[in-house]
Amino acid sequence: IIIIIIIMPCLVLTGHPCVGKTEFAKKLGERALQHPSGLVTAVEIINEETVCVDQTKSECYITSHAEKSTRSSLKATVDRSLRNRTTLVICDSMNYIKGYRYELHCLSKAAQQQHGVVWLLNSQAMEWNRRRNEEKEDYYFTESQMKELIQRYEPPDARNRWDKPLWRVDLTPLSDSGTVIVTDGTTNQAAQDALQQSVYNMHDLSEAITSETGAAAAPSTKATTTVTSAASTFKKKQGAGSSSFKRARPSDRTVAAAAQQKKEVKTGAAEETTSTEISTEPTTAPSVEEQQVLPEKRKTVDEQMDDILNEFLLNVAPLKEGMSTRQHVNAQSNV
Repeated sequence: IIIIIIIMPCLVLTGHPCVGKTEFAKKLGERALQHPSGLVTAVEIINEETVCVDQTKSECYITSHAEKSTRSSLKATVDRSLRNRTTLVICDSMNYIKGYRYELHCLSKAAQQQHGVVWLLNSQAMEWNRRRNEEKEDYYFTESQMKELIQRYEPPDARNRWDKPLWRVDLTPLSDSGTVIVTDGTTNQAAQDALQQSVYNMHDLSEAITSETGAAAAPSTKATTTVTSAASTFKKKQGAGSSSFKRARPSDRTVAAAAQQKKEVKTGAAEETTSTEISTEPTTAPSVEEQQVLPEKRKTVDEQMDDILNEFLLNVAPLKEGMSTRQHVNAQSNV
């Protein structure tokens, strides 16, 4: 009898309040069920609406005690859901504390599940919150709550094992029709803006965000010439147990070759400088066709979701249970 155990992943969404996490989680779940691999048979979205049904979003974070109770309820629900091996678990909440994200990582590790973090960005979060409060009065956050939560947000860092793999998605609408489009390039600027609003703005984290998805540095076009000096060569003395070195005496041919090579380098540099100074030919203005820049390639949110699911479901390995997450059971009675 062959028993096949399907390991289902856990995706943790993080970001400022009112950036579009819940809508993103719903669409991500729909596309996960349609994934060609067929690995996902069910999706469970866990957020404040499902675990705190008798409270509003504002009430869940109105005090530190209420916020702690909300996080505990979310964590307990995630822990129970991870035991179901056929369900994709999406933790749809702010998850703005790095210590709390570490606890969720430990839950996935104890269940030997796949784990990933999706950082959602949106520069219009404050405006979206105002519109939602107009549609549903006193349900969403107040303006003071929004500012406090944004300032206390601890951005994920891909250098931490509990924050990787890490994907960043910018949900800021770029069109008048409200259609959300994300660029095919990096989201460094949006992440830097979120970091600037946080009290946890650290220089090393800013550098990590910039270099995380940055393009590789272009190779230098400056010509480099390596000159081997005849007076800097050493020859190791042969013999067992001998560690002394003997300077090799350069031959006349070696000295002449090195001198000729240095002379050629100086001559080439002088010619290049002279040609640069003498060249005064007028440059023609670029034509209208040359001035036109091709539009940047863009990806829709659905396309980026597919990229995340392809990489996550097919390439991310399940976490291995360690000593810190292993539950030890004592056989002896404690009565």
